[in-house]
Amino acid sequence: MQWPTNTRSQERGQASIEILLIFGAILVIVISVVPAISRQAELNRGIAAARDGATFGASMRGMGFYSSTTSESNKNIPGVIKIDRVDYTITDNPTGVDDVSITIYVRGPAELKTTSVTGTIRTETQRFIGKALSGSYDSSISARTGEYYKFSPVSCNFGSWIVT
Repeated sequence: MQWPTNTRSQERGQASIEILLIFGAILVIVISVVPAISRQAELNRGIAAARDGATFGASMRGMGFYSSTTSESNKNIPGVIKIDRVDYTITDNPTGVDDVSITIYVRGPAELKTTSVTGTIRTETQRFIGKALSGSYDSSISARTGEYYKFSPVSCNFGSWIVT
């Protein structure tokens, strides 16, 4: 008795089925990873926007741009302002939207009024976070809420250089 040999017609289609199985497995993996990636991407967008906003606010004050509420005595002080660091803490919230608190540490001349500088930096930071999350600038400094995180109003700590 002779066993039947494989003919060319019996070998067709095996490669296409294997490719479909591989692509199916890849698709399942990608779909299961997307929520974790999008959550981290929103946090990264918010923190990067906070850094950009703080830098923008400090540089605008350093170039001599002031808000209408800045006092006259504060306008004549040289405005070299340095952003030391931007810290954030995440607080788990049972509703699913975690709270993010951002603190910006700033240094500048000792004569500079801290409320004016920190106010400018806080406002610009909140504007940039709003732009990153919703796509539009807003002049209010209220909390910004994304899909996964709520960015609380920014706090700003001012430290002065020691002038010798």
